[in-house]
Amino acid sequence: MGKGIHPSGYSNILVSSIIIILLSTGIVLIPIYLFIKIIAILSAIILILWVVLFFRKPKKIVESPIDDIIYSPAFGEVVVIEKIFEDKYFNEERIQLSIFMSMSSIHLNFMPCNGKLLKKEHQRGHNYHARKAKASMLNEMSTLIIQSNTGKQLLMRQIAGAMARRVITFINENEYAKAGDTIGVIRFGSRVDLLLPIDTELYVNLGDKVKGGWTQLGKLKY
Repeated sequence: MGKGIHPSGYSNILVSSIIIILLSTGIVLIPIYLFIKIIAILSAIILILWVVLFFRKPKKIVESPIDDIIYSPAFGEVVVIEKIFEDKYFNEERIQLSIFMSMSSIHLNFMPCNGKLLKKEHQRGHNYHARKAKASMLNEMSTLIIQSNTGKQLLMRQIAGAMARRVITFINENEYAKAGDTIGVIRFGSRVDLLLPIDTELYVNLGDKVKGGWTQLGKLKY
Protein backbone atom coordinates (compact mmCIF):
# COMPACT_ATOMS: atom_id res chain seq x y z
CA MET A 1 0.00 0.00 0.00
CA GLY A 2 2.97 2.35 0.33
CA LYS A 3 3.00 5.17 2.86
CA GLY A 4 -0.64 6.20 2.88
CA ILE A 5 -2.81 7.89 0.27
CA HIS A 6 -1.91 11.03 -1.66
CA PRO A 7 -4.33 13.95 -0.99
CA SER A 8 -5.14 14.24 -4.71
CA GLY A 9 -7.06 10.98 -4.39
CA TYR A 10 -9.29 11.87 -1.45
CA SER A 11 -12.21 13.29 -3.46
CA ASN A 12 -12.03 10.51 -6.06
CA ILE A 13 -12.04 7.83 -3.39
CA LEU A 14 -14.97 9.45 -1.57
CA VAL A 15 -17.14 9.93 -4.67
CA SER A 16 -16.31 6.50 -6.09
CA SER A 17 -17.03 4.82 -2.74
CA ILE A 18 -20.42 6.53 -2.42
CA ILE A 19 -21.44 5.50 -5.95
CA ILE A 20 -20.24 1.91 -5.49
CA ILE A 21 -21.95 1.57 -2.10
CA LEU A 22 -25.24 2.98 -3.43
CA LEU A 23 -25.21 0.62 -6.41
CA SER A 24 -24.37 -2.44 -4.33
CA THR A 25 -26.99 -1.48 -1.72
CA GLY A 26 -29.59 -1.24 -4.47
CA ILE A 27 -28.71 -4.74 -5.64
CA VAL A 28 -28.84 -6.13 -2.09
CA LEU A 29 -32.33 -4.68 -1.53
CA ILE A 30 -33.68 -6.39 -4.64
CA PRO A 31 -35.40 -9.74 -3.89
CA ILE A 32 -32.84 -11.97 -5.63
CA TYR A 33 -30.70 -14.98 -4.71
CA LEU A 34 -28.46 -14.56 -1.66
CA PHE A 35 -25.28 -15.54 -3.53
CA ILE A 36 -25.85 -12.65 -5.99
CA LYS A 37 -26.10 -10.23 -3.07
CA ILE A 38 -22.88 -11.63 -1.60
CA ILE A 39 -21.12 -11.21 -4.96
CA ALA A 40 -22.36 -7.60 -5.14
CA ILE A 41 -20.99 -6.81 -1.68
CA LEU A 42 -17.62 -8.45 -2.38
CA SER A 43 -17.37 -6.69 -5.74
CA ALA A 44 -18.06 -3.34 -4.06
CA ILE A 45 -15.28 -3.92 -1.53
CA ILE A 46 -12.82 -4.92 -4.28
CA LEU A 47 -13.70 -1.87 -6.42
CA ILE A 48 -13.25 0.54 -3.52
CA LEU A 49 -9.86 -1.00 -2.65
CA TRP A 50 -8.85 -0.78 -6.32
CA VAL A 51 -9.62 2.96 -6.42
CA VAL A 52 -7.67 3.47 -3.18
CA LEU A 53 -4.63 1.64 -4.61
CA PHE A 54 -4.49 4.06 -7.54
CA PHE A 55 -3.58 6.91 -5.22
CA ARG A 56 -1.26 5.11 -2.80
CA LYS A 57 2.10 6.71 -2.12
CA PRO A 58 5.26 4.79 -3.04
CA LYS A 59 7.15 2.94 -0.33
CA LYS A 60 10.37 4.78 -1.16
CA ILE A 61 11.75 7.51 -3.39
CA VAL A 62 15.31 8.71 -3.93
CA GLU A 63 16.45 10.85 -0.99
CA SER A 64 19.61 12.41 -2.44
CA PRO A 65 19.12 12.58 -6.23
CA ILE A 66 22.17 13.17 -8.43
CA ASP A 67 21.99 16.14 -10.81
CA ASP A 68 22.92 14.28 -14.00
CA ILE A 69 20.72 11.22 -13.37
CA ILE A 70 17.23 10.83 -14.87
CA TYR A 71 14.85 9.00 -12.54
CA SER A 72 11.62 7.33 -13.57
CA PRO A 73 8.67 9.75 -13.54
CA ALA A 74 6.17 6.90 -13.14
CA PHE A 75 5.56 3.33 -12.05
CA GLY A 76 5.09 0.91 -14.94
CA GLU A 77 6.75 -0.73 -17.94
CA VAL A 78 9.11 0.78 -20.50
CA VAL A 79 7.20 0.36 -23.79
CA VAL A 80 9.06 2.72 -26.15
CA ILE A 81 12.72 3.58 -26.63
CA GLU A 82 13.40 5.23 -29.97
CA LYS A 83 14.97 8.22 -31.66
CA ILE A 84 12.52 10.81 -32.98
CA PHE A 85 12.73 14.32 -34.40
CA GLU A 86 10.94 16.75 -32.07
CA ASP A 87 9.88 19.80 -34.09
CA LYS A 88 7.67 21.80 -31.71
CA TYR A 89 9.89 22.68 -28.74
CA PHE A 90 13.48 21.64 -29.51
CA ASN A 91 13.61 21.20 -33.31
CA GLU A 92 16.17 18.44 -32.97
CA GLU A 93 16.56 14.69 -32.62
CA ARG A 94 15.65 13.27 -29.22
CA ILE A 95 15.39 9.92 -27.45
CA GLN A 96 11.78 9.09 -26.61
CA LEU A 97 11.33 6.85 -23.58
CA SER A 98 7.74 5.93 -22.73
CA ILE A 99 6.39 4.26 -19.59
CA PHE A 100 2.99 2.56 -19.62
CA MET A 101 1.10 2.65 -16.33
CA SER A 102 -1.20 -0.34 -15.94
CA MET A 103 -4.50 -0.41 -14.05
CA SER A 104 -2.66 -1.66 -10.95
CA SER A 105 0.17 0.90 -11.02
CA ILE A 106 0.54 3.83 -8.66
CA HIS A 107 -0.68 6.72 -10.81
CA LEU A 108 1.27 9.56 -9.23
CA ASN A 109 3.93 11.21 -11.41
CA PHE A 110 7.34 12.34 -10.23
CA MET A 111 9.98 14.90 -11.16
CA PRO A 112 12.51 13.04 -13.34
CA CYS A 113 15.51 15.18 -12.39
CA ASN A 114 16.66 18.03 -10.20
CA GLY A 115 15.65 21.21 -11.96
CA LYS A 116 13.08 23.85 -12.85
CA LEU A 117 9.85 23.73 -14.84
CA LEU A 118 10.22 26.19 -17.72
CA LYS A 119 6.92 25.59 -19.52
CA LYS A 120 3.63 23.77 -18.95
CA GLU A 121 0.93 23.20 -21.57
CA HIS A 122 -2.32 21.24 -21.33
CA GLN A 123 -3.95 19.71 -24.39
CA ARG A 124 -7.47 18.32 -24.57
CA GLY A 125 -7.82 15.30 -26.79
CA HIS A 126 -8.89 11.71 -27.32
CA ASN A 127 -8.58 8.68 -25.07
CA TYR A 128 -6.80 6.16 -27.27
CA HIS A 129 -5.12 3.25 -25.52
CA ALA A 130 -1.93 4.58 -23.95
CA ARG A 131 0.24 1.91 -25.61
CA LYS A 132 -0.64 3.20 -29.09
CA ALA A 133 1.84 5.57 -30.76
CA LYS A 134 -0.88 8.09 -31.66
CA ALA A 135 -1.65 8.55 -27.95
CA SER A 136 1.52 10.68 -27.70
CA MET A 137 0.05 13.18 -30.16
CA LEU A 138 -3.74 12.97 -29.93
CA ASN A 139 -4.71 12.11 -26.35
CA GLU A 140 -5.38 14.53 -23.52
CA MET A 141 -1.99 15.41 -22.07
CA SER A 142 0.11 17.84 -20.10
CA THR A 143 3.50 18.75 -21.61
CA LEU A 144 6.30 19.90 -19.31
CA ILE A 145 9.61 21.42 -20.39
CA ILE A 146 12.15 20.91 -17.61
CA GLN A 147 15.63 22.35 -17.31
CA SER A 148 17.85 20.12 -15.21
CA ASN A 149 20.59 21.41 -12.94
CA THR A 150 23.06 20.31 -15.62
CA GLY A 151 21.62 22.92 -18.00
CA LYS A 152 20.15 20.24 -20.27
CA GLN A 153 16.43 20.43 -21.11
CA LEU A 154 14.01 17.54 -21.37
CA LEU A 155 10.33 17.13 -22.15
CA MET A 156 7.88 15.13 -20.06
CA ARG A 157 4.34 14.30 -21.17
CA GLN A 158 1.58 13.07 -18.87
CA ILE A 159 -0.77 11.27 -21.26
CA ALA A 160 -4.30 10.10 -20.51
CA GLY A 161 -5.18 6.57 -21.63
CA ALA A 162 -8.33 4.66 -22.54
CA MET A 163 -9.59 4.70 -18.94
CA ALA A 164 -8.00 7.97 -17.83
CA ARG A 165 -10.19 11.03 -17.89
CA ARG A 166 -8.07 13.69 -16.24
CA VAL A 167 -4.43 14.74 -16.22
CA ILE A 168 -3.35 16.90 -13.28
CA THR A 169 -0.01 18.69 -12.86
CA PHE A 170 0.80 20.12 -9.43
CA ILE A 171 4.00 21.99 -10.29
CA ASN A 172 3.87 25.46 -11.87
CA GLU A 173 6.15 27.24 -14.31
CA ASN A 174 9.42 28.55 -12.82
CA GLU A 175 9.09 26.27 -9.80
CA TYR A 176 12.09 24.21 -8.76
CA ALA A 177 11.75 20.57 -7.69
CA LYS A 178 14.11 17.72 -7.01
CA ALA A 179 13.97 14.31 -8.61
CA GLY A 180 11.35 12.14 -6.92
CA ASP A 181 9.06 15.01 -5.88
CA THR A 182 5.40 14.29 -6.68
CA ILE A 183 4.42 16.69 -9.47
CA GLY A 184 1.20 15.24 -10.87
CA VAL A 185 -1.29 12.41 -11.25
CA ILE A 186 -3.17 10.80 -14.13
CA ARG A 187 -6.48 9.34 -13.03
CA PHE A 188 -7.12 5.75 -14.11
CA GLY A 189 -4.73 4.26 -16.67
CA SER A 190 -2.13 6.21 -18.60
CA ARG A 191 1.40 6.75 -19.90
CA VAL A 192 4.34 9.11 -19.41
CA ASP A 193 6.75 10.07 -22.21
CA LEU A 194 10.21 11.54 -21.76
CA LEU A 195 12.07 13.21 -24.64
CA LEU A 196 15.71 13.18 -23.61
CA PRO A 197 18.83 14.73 -25.18
CA ILE A 198 20.16 12.46 -27.92
CA ASP A 199 23.43 11.84 -26.06
CA THR A 200 21.73 10.58 -22.88
CA GLU A 201 23.20 7.29 -21.65
CA LEU A 202 20.27 4.95 -20.97
CA TYR A 203 20.26 2.39 -18.16
CA VAL A 204 16.98 0.62 -19.07
CA ASN A 205 15.63 -1.52 -21.91
CA LEU A 206 12.25 -2.24 -23.46
CA GLY A 207 10.06 -4.28 -21.15
CA ASP A 208 11.83 -3.21 -17.96
CA LYS A 209 9.63 -2.54 -14.93
CA VAL A 210 10.40 0.82 -13.34
CA LYS A 211 9.51 2.54 -10.08
CA GLY A 212 8.58 6.20 -10.00
CA GLY A 213 11.02 8.44 -8.15
CA TRP A 214 13.43 5.55 -7.68
CA THR A 215 14.60 3.71 -10.83
CA GLN A 216 17.50 5.37 -12.67
CA LEU A 217 16.60 5.61 -16.36
CA GLY A 218 19.81 7.17 -17.61
CA LYS A 219 22.52 9.78 -17.29
CA LEU A 220 22.73 13.23 -18.86
CA LYS A 221 26.04 14.27 -20.37
CA TYR A 222 27.42 17.68 -19.47
